[in-house]
Amino acid sequence: MANPQCAILAATTCYYLIQVAQDIPQLIYNDDCEGDSCPVETPIDDLSPLHSPDTIGDRPDLEGLSDQDLLDSVRNPENGDPLRENTNTGNLVDGNSRAQELKDRANNPNSSITGDTTVPVFPHTPDNSGFWDL
Repeated sequence: MANPQCAILAATTCYYLIQVAQDIPQLIYNDDCEGDSCPVETPIDDLSPLHSPDTIGDRPDLEGLSDQDLLDSVRNPENGDPLRENTNTGNLVDGNSRAQELKDRANNPNSSITGDTTVPVFPHTPDNSGFWDL
């Protein structure tokens, strides 16, 4: 059923592009991906932003999104910028602002997003070969 598309995003993040109900394109995972290109479905409660909420500051652009649009910005980012987690530290290295907004909404009883809601997080294993003391 899945039809692989060779778009840049699909090729670099192990996704297939398919058509679903109402002709809305959705990305789904390719079971054949390996290593750092394979996302892990992670509960929002388990996300560990690198920066504190004070450092991230206000993000009216994210705060103004509906719950569904915020989830879409993580599950199918228009700019190809997914959430990425450093495999050495467990902290996010990309997507900190979106992750913080997800965590804020998970704590808001008026939001449909909960701490158990999962989002794809891509592993990032830094190359520490240039550091003599590691």
